[in-house]
Amino acid sequence: MNDAYRILKPGSQLMLVVPHACSFRAISDPLAQWPPLCESSFMVYSKTWREQEQMTGLPLTCDFGASYGYGHATHPALEGRNEEFVAHAKEHEVNWILDLHCTLTKEPER
Repeated sequence: MNDAYRILKPGSQLMLVVPHACSFRAISDPLAQWPPLCESSFMVYSKTWREQEQMTGLPLTCDFGASYGYGHATHPALEGRNEEFVAHAKEHEVNWILDLHCTLTKEPER
């Protein structure tokens, strides 16, 4: 993340697709790295968040800001299901969210 931050221009975006923590692929894919990632996993890449949480000892120099966008690639069986069922499945069941898509924006250096 430090290297991505270094080469991006301020305002540029980094888009990532990773196995979601609630997907079996997150723990069974030999190419996926530990720990599994979820929506809040990306907060650590905000300098402000690290300072607020007193996590300044981490080897991170990047600052992708406190807000980021994310979405999900879901199991095909969710297609056509009502919103209530989909929301419940995504929140409480495993293996319905397959991938997490996250967009981080490089903050200007301060």
